Amino acid sequence: MDIFEKAVKWYQSNNLGKREAALELFPEEKLKKEVDRFREKVRKEKLEAREEQLKKTLERCKKLFPIGTPMWSDDGTDNCVNIVVSEPYITETEYRLPDGAYDYGYTGPKKTIMAKTIRIGTRSNEPLEGNWKYDTINLEICLNRMEAKTTWVHRDHIINLKEYYKCKNEDKATRVKWLKETINQQQTVLNGHIKELNELEAYKPEGLTKELISEIVKKYA
Repeated sequence: MDIFEKAVKWYQSNNLGKREAALELFPEEKLKKEVDRFREKVRKEKLEAREEQLKKTLERCKKLFPIGTPMWSDDGTDNCVNIVVSEPYITETEYRLPDGAYDYGYTGPKKTIMAKTIRIGTRSNEPLEGNWKYDTINLEICLNRMEAKTTWVHRDHIINLKEYYKCKNEDKATRVKWLKETINQQQTVLNGHIKELNELEAYKPEGLTKELISEIVKKYA
């Protein structure tokens, strides 16, 4: 490393003494220009590496997430099963990017890998109604989580149907039991209301005649 390269390194340092030493050796304009050139070179190299990474990851996603794959969404808030209905594709996006994909001061268009999906209802096997049925899922985020085996809402983004059936049937049984108990409790209350209603509809105050009063007096006096 020559003296100029050292000076450039010192100029970027948080050490005030090194920075001042660099400025004593070379004009700040020259140092700053070299720093900007170096940073632009790094950004360009990282962007090229990112483009290559996207191409390789796309091929992996095509094999791992083919059309028809049942998946959980990448954001962790969607309880619906997402069925992949398109080939994975590279696209520009302003959000839902993998961590660290563009962390070097890059401000241009950012890309990731997505796929179109159809969302299935949580209590049916049919797509949701209207536009609610359509969504996209970030396959790159899903793949990164699956490889890192990080703690997440679900153990895996790809749904194992046997495990899905088991979990859904357990949830179903719990809910059905609660509903039946609740219905029985409310049915008891409802029966009481029906009985009271029938009594009120049959009741006629005008039936309490003088003749009836006389009969009651004779019987109980």
